[in-house]
Amino acid sequence: MAWLAGRTGLVIASNRGEHGVSLYHLPIHGGLARLSGSEGSAQFPSIAGRTLVFQSTVRDTNIWEQGSGLARTIAASTTPEHSPSISPDGKRIAFISKRTGATEVWIADSEDKTVQLTNLGQTYTDSPRWSPDGRTIAFTSHQDGNRDIFLVDVPTRRTKRFTAEPSEEGRPSWSPDGGALYFRSDRSGSQQIWRQPINGGATQVTQHGGFEPFASLTANLIYYIKQRDKPELWSVAPQGGVETQEAAGVMESRWAVGFGGVYFMRLSVPGGVFHWDPLTRQERTVLTLAKHGRIEGGFSANREGTKFAWTQTDSHTADILKATLTLQ
Repeated sequence: MAWLAGRTGLVIASNRGEHGVSLYHLPIHGGLARLSGSEGSAQFPSIAGRTLVFQSTVRDTNIWEQGSGLARTIAASTTPEHSPSISPDGKRIAFISKRTGATEVWIADSEDKTVQLTNLGQTYTDSPRWSPDGRTIAFTSHQDGNRDIFLVDVPTRRTKRFTAEPSEEGRPSWSPDGGALYFRSDRSGSQQIWRQPINGGATQVTQHGGFEPFASLTANLIYYIKQRDKPELWSVAPQGGVETQEAAGVMESRWAVGFGGVYFMRLSVPGGVFHWDPLTRQERTVLTLAKHGRIEGGFSANREGTKFAWTQTDSHTADILKATLTLQ
């Protein structure tokens, strides 16, 4: 935070949706305007006259994939990519990219050929999830003042809204038959897991908190993370009922379900992918990453548990920049 000359206002750093941590002009009598050119990660402003000095941080965040061979990046660009989701047939990966200037849903095939599925513009988008038949992707987007769930038809690229409540919805996932979506919502006053059939009619599943759900592929259960800051895996029946803690050490946005149970990443060094078996209630190491960048949110596994995709920051640089203030 820095005062303008004459204490007529402030320049502040704030994280507001699409633009990341940017600098904003906050006049003393109110109003807020983003300073163009400070998008990404700008902070620690200092002002002398009309000269503004601030720190700008650039992170190279990419999608990585590993199956039977060596780990490799998927459709890397100079802009951030995150939130990978492996298709049911294992041949494509949906992800979020800002390569057009806005966060949009993209897909990439095994040859790194990419297709942009959405054209939402300046809004925040995340959490793409394939339907079981591979024709539709559910995702979260911040529009009209709050987050809602949207669907995009992969063949036609047509997008439609799935939820329209004034509450916040996020982290969608599909029922095994593709007939409904599970997601988090605070429409009841607190964040809980909800279920909504494709034709509408949402019902609350959890009563004691819920943040991120996935339906089991082999049991009549919903696995979920109860709180964002608590690495605990819980389960509940699809219609609700007893909520049971299943395993510790499972973090939000770093886990997925497969035919064999739950797969998740740990951030230890060496990091890796682990498998939790719901029958034996034991875990084992599936994949060890001897050398990797900073693991970020966003993880996916194919149904067989033989291919994994994750998000990692491969480089992180910071510079001091100078600009001339031209405030209206």
